[in-house]
This record gives sequence, structure tokens and C-alpha cells, in this order.
Amino acid sequence: MSVPASVAQALLKIETQANSSWGRKIPSSGPSIARILIVGEAPGKDEEEDGLPFVGRAGHELTKMLNEAEILRSEVRITNVCKYRPPGNKIELWAPKKKKDIRPHHKLFGGRYFDPRVIEGLGELEKEITETRPNVVVPLGNLALWATTGNEGILKWRSSLLQYTPPNNRRDLFNTGVSLQPSLPTKVIPTIHPAAILRTWEWRYLAVHDFRRVARWQKYEGYPEIKENYIVGTDYNIVLSTLQTLLLRVQQGPTKLAVDIETSRRHLACLGIAWSRTEAICIPFMAARTDAWTADQETTIVLLLRDLLTHSNALCIGQNWQYDYQYIAKYWGFEVNLHEDIMSEHYVQLTGLPKGLDFQSSLYSDIHVYWKDEGKEMGKGDEKRWWWYNCTDCARTFEIHEVLAIGRNTRPYKRTIYGTPNEIQQRLSMPYARCSLRGVRIDHEKRRKMAWILQEDIATHQAWINDIIGRPFNIDSPKQVHQFFYGELGLAKVLDRKTHQPTCNDQAIDKFARENLLLRPICSAIQHLRTLNKFYQFCLLPLSPDGRFRCSYTIPGTETFRRASSKDPFGYGTNIQNISQGDRSGIDFPLPNLRQLFIPDPDHAMGEFDLPQADARVVAWESQDRDLM
Repeated sequence: MSVPASVAQALLKIETQANSSWGRKIPSSGPSIARILIVGEAPGKDEEEDGLPFVGRAGHELTKMLNEAEILRSEVRITNVCKYRPPGNKIELWAPKKKKDIRPHHKLFGGRYFDPRVIEGLGELEKEITETRPNVVVPLGNLALWATTGNEGILKWRSSLLQYTPPNNRRDLFNTGVSLQPSLPTKVIPTIHPAAILRTWEWRYLAVHDFRRVARWQKYEGYPEIKENYIVGTDYNIVLSTLQTLLLRVQQGPTKLAVDIETSRRHLACLGIAWSRTEAICIPFMAARTDAWTADQETTIVLLLRDLLTHSNALCIGQNWQYDYQYIAKYWGFEVNLHEDIMSEHYVQLTGLPKGLDFQSSLYSDIHVYWKDEGKEMGKGDEKRWWWYNCTDCARTFEIHEVLAIGRNTRPYKRTIYGTPNEIQQRLSMPYARCSLRGVRIDHEKRRKMAWILQEDIATHQAWINDIIGRPFNIDSPKQVHQFFYGELGLAKVLDRKTHQPTCNDQAIDKFARENLLLRPICSAIQHLRTLNKFYQFCLLPLSPDGRFRCSYTIPGTETFRRASSKDPFGYGTNIQNISQGDRSGIDFPLPNLRQLFIPDPDHAMGEFDLPQADARVVAWESQDRDLM
């Protein structure tokens, strides 16, 4: 006799609760054989009540994202690493990462400590992958990523095409850093957990993109062969012949070359060139074998690089070229013939998204595997690993350029008399790089006098504040400032918009002054002293050896297309756009004009240009509305 589905589910719930002292165990759902297996971390309250995975808000969002990627949830098997609901839905209590969070009942498994419920789930997951025979496993979140690949950091590894490796097959991973071959030829494409997306909505488009990648790769059996025809090493003859071959190709006609450098201790460590998605060479200039080639041979290589990369037919492609330019121009004295900076092109096509090479690769590369951790230890460990990393950077840059070129042609922007937005941004790359390298002249005498005056003003204001409060008071100590306003004065706490923690930043102190008339003098003095300290630090800022002020100018700086500036690659400078003009309007607390420290070179002049209502004027002329114009 058949039993109704509702009755069967109720009986299963009673049996599960009776047989488990750990709470209710939530089984997997979906077909027993599936091409896609989605692995979450642990069930939540709704899942515990219904006895099925991903049925709450996160589950509904997962269904919507699968639909957008043209994946039917009914054809997908869904499970969790841990089948039991952790306290407060906090899986980190059962899968701690820090030693201080490890509890006596936690057991060692695969190099990490887990609650026994998680260890049970890890064993069941391995068995389930074997029985389900998925073509693609999709781990959602950090624990699922670790359980299927041994990697950590979901935002780094998301969208990567990886291979499934059970924890039991990773003994070498924890001892030597080298993982063994997976026991199953199963593809793994991690993405962000829907619960995290509900908290940070701007991540949603990334997960949908990743699921579309899953939909594409689940059609193909096995793991694809990744072709990497890289030339690495210090064999002079190989380097020479490769560069000569490239130069000959360039002389015969326009040739695209992706160029990238790696640096160590403010020196140029190596330079890489890719001429396709899979072919690249890395030329090391800082190698453990100092006798790799002679000084004359290195000079020959650099001169050959100059002839190659400055040739009018060499269409060079870079990522954040402002950085590479300054090293090449400073140490070798020539300018590469830049054709495109992919960071600027990506910035124009998808404004507001992260601009790093690894992020671009996760969007545009056909086979993306996160690799950027390989370059964090430049100058340490196996140097061939750094050279391979450099080649990978070049090859990815080449591939991303090709995809962006397709995007530019399929979604063209309106052309003005100045060109398209893409062309305008690219045209600015070299002038901005030259500005960074040239720097600005400084009036050193005025700088010394201003530093002296600021030092006296700081001492005067600090003495006044100490006298009012009745003790030495460090305005740069968050602990002391918090204790004064929130502890001694008992003011209502103001929370920081980003951290949601009590703060005493300038906005908070402004609020204290507005709401408490008697506190206005001390609040104004604290804010002014903070400003004086910033001014004084600028006057002490180290300058380049030739006494000039230098910084890096970034074209893809903000979502509004305003430029950004920061320290240059050699550690000099700061955000020059924040250099204050001072304020002489206040009688009590006047501020000096720091911009007076910048002076023009001989036979040059400085000007200040600020078009009123610039944005409104652009909109008016772009719309061709005569009344608005």
C-alpha cells in the first residue's frame, strides 16, 4: 500500500529526530544521478523545519539565479557539507579557522579541526560525489570550497575551473603545498553562497555569471587541457632567439604583444611578453644565479627589448600600465608603444566593478583558474614559480584584451568630436604616465617655514586642549577619545556607516558640537588639531631623490570617471588631489594653503582650471537640448 507524500515526510521527520542526538539531519535533494551537484555549508532554520536543503530565503534566491543561468533546479542535486544546523547558523563554530576558536570536542581532519558533525558530513560528501557522478560540483561558500578543493577564500577562487580533490587525498597539500591528482575527473566551479549575497547584494551578478559558466561546462566531459606554452629560464640563447623572432614578426606587420613586469624591493625583477593566449616568455633580471648571463648580454637583451617594444608595429597591451611604465622608463629609458591598457578598457565597459587582473580573468577568460597568490612571495621560494606567474599574467592580459575588443564592437559607445569614451581613456594613458614620472617642483624654503609654523600651532592647540580636559590628551588615540566622549561625558554613541561600530570621526564630532553647545569649542579644537597634524605630516613627506614631488595618477579611478592619485611605485608621494588650499576665513583657526608649496619649472606656469557646472554642461550638450544648453 502506498503512503501519501505528506505522511511519509512526517514519518521520516519523526524517525530522524528519534535516531539522532545531534538534532535533525537534513538529507540531500534532487536526482540521485545529476550532472550538477551544488554543495552548501549547512542547513538553516527553514531547512531544519522542512527537512530539505535550500528552502529558505537563500534557497529561493538560489533558484532564481539558477533560472537566470538557464539551469533547472529540478535537474540539480543539492546537498550540504554538514547536514546539521549549527548554533545561530554560524558554521564557523563547528569549522573554526583560528586556534583560539578550537574546542576540546573538535577533531583533526584533513589538516583542520572540525566538530564531529562536520567530519561526518565530509565523509558523506565524498561518497555522494562518487554515487551522483556529477560533471560539475558547485561549492557555495568557504567551507564547501575547502571540502571539494582544499582552497580557501571564496571571493578569490569563485568562477575558477578546478578539479575535485577529496580531503583524504590532500595529505601532501598540508605538508608540502603540492596537491595530489584528484581521484575523480570532476570539475569544480565555486561561487558565493546565496546567504552572503542576501547580505551583500552587489555580489549577485557574480554568482549568476558563475552559474552560467557552470551551465556551459556541464555539457563537456572531463577536465579540459590547459595549454601553457611558456618559456621561462635564464638561457641566453633561447631568450635572444625568441626576442629576435618577435622583432622579425613585428617588422613584417602590426603585432599585438601583452607586456607585464614583476618587481621586487623596488627593482625590476622580470619582464614578460605574450603573443597569444597560450604563448609567453618571461625574461628574469633578478635571478639566484648571478652568472646567468653577463652584463654585456643583459645589455643586448634590454636593447633588443627596446627595439621590439618601441616599434610602431608593436601593439603593446598592459594592465594598469601607469605602474609598468615608470619602471621601464626609469631604469631602461624608453617608452613602450602602448596600444591598450585593459584596466581602462574594462573600466569603461563595466564601470564600477573591481579592476584587478584576476577579477577581469574571472569574467572574461574561457578557462579561469585563480593564480595571483603565486606572486605574493616575489623574491622568495622557487624563482621559476615567479616567472611562470609572470607569463600567466601576460597570457591572461592578452586573452582579456581579445574579449574586451569583442565587447567594444558589439556594444559601441557614441562618438563625439573627442572620440568614444574608450578612445579618450586610452589616449590619456601615456600623458598621465609621463606626468607621474616627471613629478612637480617644490619650494623647499617655504616648505620648511610652513612646517615650523605648523609645529608651533600644534603645540599651542595641544596645550589648550590638555588644559581644558585637565590632563594630557592624545587626539590620535581612539581609546582616549572614545573614553572622553562616551565614557566621561556619556554622549549617545555614533556608529560608523561601514563598520557599524562606535566612532569619534569628524562626522561624529560634528554631531557632538551641533547637539551640545558647550562642547563646540573643544570639538572645534580637536578637529582643527587633527587637520594641523595632517598638514604637518605632508610637509614632512619624503620627496624623490631629486627633490621633486611624485605620485601615480590613475585613469580608471572612480565610478564618476574622475582621476585618482596615490603613492608612486617607489613609495613617494600621496593623493595630490587632497592637498588643501587652506582656509583663511576663520579668525580663530586659519589654515595655510599647502598648494603654494608647488611651483612651476623654469619657463613654465601653473594654472587652476575648474569649469562650473561641468557635469550639467556635458549632459546639456550630449542631449542637444537647446533650452538646457
